Amino acid sequence: MCNNLEEKSNYCGPYTLNDVTSIKQFAQDYANEISLYMDDFVYTKEVHQSPSLKMLVSFAEKEFHREFSKPPTYAVYAPGCVNLCGESEDFNDGKILSMATQLVTVIVGTRRATSRVCKIKTLLREKGEENYAKFSINTSGLDTSSQVTWVNYVKAVIRNFRVSKEYIPGFKALIVSSIPIKRGLGSSSALIVAMYTLLEAITKVYTTNTLEKSIACQQAEKIAMSVSCGIWKTLLPIVGIEGKIMEFDSRLLEIQEHVWSPLDIDLIFINSTEDAIDTLVYQKYLNQCREVAFALNLISLRDATIPKLATVGQLFSSSSLKAACHVINETDRVTTAGQLIDHCHWKKLGFVISL
Repeated sequence: MCNNLEEKSNYCGPYTLNDVTSIKQFAQDYANEISLYMDDFVYTKEVHQSPSLKMLVSFAEKEFHREFSKPPTYAVYAPGCVNLCGESEDFNDGKILSMATQLVTVIVGTRRATSRVCKIKTLLREKGEENYAKFSINTSGLDTSSQVTWVNYVKAVIRNFRVSKEYIPGFKALIVSSIPIKRGLGSSSALIVAMYTLLEAITKVYTTNTLEKSIACQQAEKIAMSVSCGIWKTLLPIVGIEGKIMEFDSRLLEIQEHVWSPLDIDLIFINSTEDAIDTLVYQKYLNQCREVAFALNLISLRDATIPKLATVGQLFSSSSLKAACHVINETDRVTTAGQLIDHCHWKKLGFVISL
């Protein structure tokens, strides 16, 4: 979050750099994080850039031609995203501060003239998964109980597309992406939105209502993973704009844009997790918040306060109370972060979103 030496000397992430020990620890931790992108720790070299959208499309078209012996007709994409703060707040009528990234998922494809069989190859998959799928667009062919995650996503999108599956033709497609899988950067949402957009191109049936498209994609993710997901997760890849941070109010369904790209500011996010995001843990967190809201006789925790939470504290475990407390404070934190962006208080913003 820091973009000049003066700011770095005061605060950057969780480190208070006011003594030699802290500075050394920060430097070592930072070196470990970026070592994968550097050659022999020569820090004067630039960090390798992710491939551009144009490069990904060109690569996908070549791979499609190699796989199916003909060029694709359509090329669509959807961006990844990153949450600055307000994670999971759309389940609690709260606010979320997010932005679309330059990382994208690209799908190229072509419809089949007579066949209703789909042939899809992907370069976006989890370790050990098959990278090719072939299935018919019918009830049995669209079963989402497969152990191959990406195939379930594709089938769930077809099942939730605007028109009945009887009117969706077979197609061939190839999927590529620059978004890391299961690292909280929206890889699954980007895949779902891109696949939905491909179906729009193939069928010539376009969903002009943004919210309707987002809800269809949201339902697809729920079917594919058997876990609830917020609407903002699939809405951001549709409405995200380069250079703008989006503040989403899930109660009012309103989006406020915060501009930052014209400024000489770099936003740096370091993923400190080593394991993939656990959907069971995620669902447990959501259930805990809902149970606390129910005990408070509230529809959601948006209207809860810390004093109110204390009145039911004896009914819940420490983990449930911690989850609820986090949610209650998040809406104010998102509002504060948005105001700091508008007033260009970048050092304070780095502190707020690192809490």
